[in-house]
Amino acid sequence: LSALDLTKYNQRLTVAFWSKGDPAFIPSNNTTIFEGVDANNNRQANIHMPWSDENIYWDCGGKNGGYDRVNKKAAPADYVSNWHHWVFSKDAVSGRLNIYKDGINF
Repeated sequence: LSALDLTKYNQRLTVAFWSKGDPAFIPSNNTTIFEGVDANNNRQANIHMPWSDENIYWDCGGKNGGYDRVNKKAAPADYVSNWHHWVFSKDAVSGRLNIYKDGINF
């Protein structure tokens, strides 16, 4: 996977993918779908799906190394053994972060 210059996406960012978690590995581990950092190694975009607390986290950067976060408790059927289409979006203009599962706001 190559690096993505996130500085081009300072107003809006959307990440979409299909997922079907392997029950041999999830939810026993802290799972990171991807993480993007800036030149100072500050988190700018990150999806944990799931973390060990069974939450799905969407973090997306802000200024001075901070980031905005939205998270939701998920059932194993949301991330293990079933195909689901996920969309994670941030609109910095409106101040909204959203997580969608199969087209529905999660």
